[in-house]
Amino acid sequence: YTGAVSPNGEYALIGSIQHGGSLWRLSDGERLYNWNHASGQFSKLVAVTFSTDSRFAITAESKRFVLWDVQSGKSAGFWPAEGGVLALALADNGRYALIGQEDYTALYIDTATGAILNKLNHSGDVNTVAISANGLVGVTGSEDGTVRVWDLPAGKETFAYQLGDDVSAVTISRDGSLVF
Repeated sequence: YTGAVSPNGEYALIGSIQHGGSLWRLSDGERLYNWNHASGQFSKLVAVTFSTDSRFAITAESKRFVLWDVQSGKSAGFWPAEGGVLALALADNGRYALIGQEDYTALYIDTATGAILNKLNHSGDVNTVAISANGLVGVTGSEDGTVRVWDLPAGKETFAYQLGDDVSAVTISRDGSLVF
């Protein structure tokens, strides 16, 4: 259902609604870990991604998400997402997450504490998100046809562009200076 390649090109993460998540090492095609959110149950994963430094990964079901350490394969935190997860982004060291949701919001989360630092608003589903490596700049794309660039700690929009149609993909440079 969803997939991602790590920024360093070493891993692929596949998320399924039938069998959970699988982390693969690309150099030899070995499956390293099977990731599910509850023991003995397959998670219906709707979104997956890697941190900007490839050290962590995040997987999401509709109403919760889990942070994983790529080297150990162990979970580093579980959080609820009541708004219905649609998209994920994760900064270096897995420190900050940006979660696009069906309830017209994106959540900016400090993964060390689990605190929601800011809730970013649109007037449609937030289909896609991206975050700078330092976790300070984010970009959201929405069903409302708008791309918004955010100062994440302040929760302030710094730029918006109206496309007039659903926005389904955004990306940002590591330093946050370029958005596409």
